[in-house]
Amino acid sequence: MGYLRLGQAAPGLRVSEPSPLGRDESELELGEPTELFRSAFDNAPIGIALTGTDGCFLAVNHCLGELTGRTVEELLQTTFQAITHPEDLAQTIHDARRMIAGERVKHEIEKRYLTPDGNVVWGLLRTKLVRDRDERPLHFISHILDITNRKEAEADMISSARRLQTLALRDPLTGLRNRHVFRQVLETEVERACRYQREISVVIFDIDGFSQINAASGSARADQVLRVIGRRIEESSRRPDLVARTGGDEFGLILPETHPRGARQAAQRISDDLKALTDLGATVSFGIAGETGITATAQTLIDAAETALHRSRGRQNRNGGETNGHQRLNPRAEESVRRILGLASEQLSVDLTPLRDLIGDEEICALATSENAKSRPGTETAADETALLRFLASLIEEVVEREQTSQDERESAVNLSGIHALLAALDARDDYTGEHSRTVVGLARAVAERLGLSVSDAEEVEQVALLHDVGKVGIPDSVLLKRGPLSQQEWALMREHPAVGERVVANTEGLAHLAPAIRAEHERYDGSGYPDGLRGLEIPIASRITLACDAYHAMTSDRPYRDALPEARARAKLVANAGSQFDPEVVEAILAEIDQRAGG
Repeated sequence: MGYLRLGQAAPGLRVSEPSPLGRDESELELGEPTELFRSAFDNAPIGIALTGTDGCFLAVNHCLGELTGRTVEELLQTTFQAITHPEDLAQTIHDARRMIAGERVKHEIEKRYLTPDGNVVWGLLRTKLVRDRDERPLHFISHILDITNRKEAEADMISSARRLQTLALRDPLTGLRNRHVFRQVLETEVERACRYQREISVVIFDIDGFSQINAASGSARADQVLRVIGRRIEESSRRPDLVARTGGDEFGLILPETHPRGARQAAQRISDDLKALTDLGATVSFGIAGETGITATAQTLIDAAETALHRSRGRQNRNGGETNGHQRLNPRAEESVRRILGLASEQLSVDLTPLRDLIGDEEICALATSENAKSRPGTETAADETALLRFLASLIEEVVEREQTSQDERESAVNLSGIHALLAALDARDDYTGEHSRTVVGLARAVAERLGLSVSDAEEVEQVALLHDVGKVGIPDSVLLKRGPLSQQEWALMREHPAVGERVVANTEGLAHLAPAIRAEHERYDGSGYPDGLRGLEIPIASRITLACDAYHAMTSDRPYRDALPEARARAKLVANAGSQFDPEVVEAILAEIDQRAGG
């Protein structure tokens, strides 16, 4: 154990004159430690140092040497300035000067130390100034606790929080703002336009024939098309404008203080630029809406732009313009409609023009008056023909609805596969979470059926149970896989996962309707849950079922930090928390299902 090296003052900390005492006198001033003190000093589990007012180490223990990557002898030949990270040096010196000046007795700081190989370690430094009988500064005594692991975990959490923020604000595929941000910004800009009577325009872009691109070339090619088009729209826009991906193949553009004429010029320029990219193999259609800010709302502008987009496509079809492979009717539906119209026209000699009044879809109307539909101009429709036309109209609408439903189901399956990929990634990080979700699904579906939910509602419960943990993809491993209880800060981060899950699902076409139930999965029946404090029937039934099934399975499963509870105790906890944490009816249904399974 070394003592009192009071030589030349270290650079940057000439805070007082060196001790006038010689080495022997200084050692007498400190006094020889007893063997008990020596043992406690040398074997302490944290770093301990005596440091002169010039920064030289007078005595250090082995733990400080291990922390800083040096031997005791090496530390005694250096100064605290030499091993302190340059960015933390000024604050450390400032605090030391304040203690010497009598402004404070001790101080505490988290600071970085440099090891000889250039690595950085973190220490929680607690320092007190020792004075002699005449109140002259004698030396500092410091305790240094190694907090490197904690600081790395904090850095992970900060990084994860930033990733969560990015996930909440941006579309992960294109990097553009997502639909949630688009809506928020539009509401703000509309409010400003109303206040100052300014103009505002919105453009909705839709990729022509995107489903065909996806089907013919695969998802990788479709993703590339989305990225290129999104980037081109953003590059062609002004700095005040906002571009967002608002749907599967849809982009939104907000143009503050812009007349619809200017918005149309901008949209046409973007469309022409994309047509020039012959290797892209995709173009866009667009719809525009604008207001002077008098009566506009975000929703009316969006609805108007969507309607304009639909009408634009209808005009293109009727005028024989290019649709670049895009049809509101998919090819199978169009073929079915053509067969029906052809049969009616050729075999029954029916005038199909009145179908315009019976079918609202412009593309179907175009088919009804196409060359495949032989009409009889100049003749009036008899009552029996009217009945037949109504039958044809209902038949066509049924075909279209069936084909559209089939298409929606296929698109939902594609989107759900993306969610399954997220769950697979989560499963790879945490075996428990993936298996846990799959087990909860079966129990949740059975409970939903016991409660008499419809088939569609039971399927929604099943999907929510499957996806309820998807938001954990944004939680760092240091928190998600931690053995033992979480700190308050870690719990705060963990409680973000329902909101993250909501945003992931809300931005997935075909699954957006599940977002509120995903968000509410940790709401408690008595209103003490998170994130919104919903209570009772305010909580979606899918969330109430998933919460209770989730809790039961968690209690009866082994975890790294505890063994599974006996089934009887888990049942007792469900009953004890019915009416506070859980919906009593859901608890009753779970217990009945468990009893049936045990008896079967």
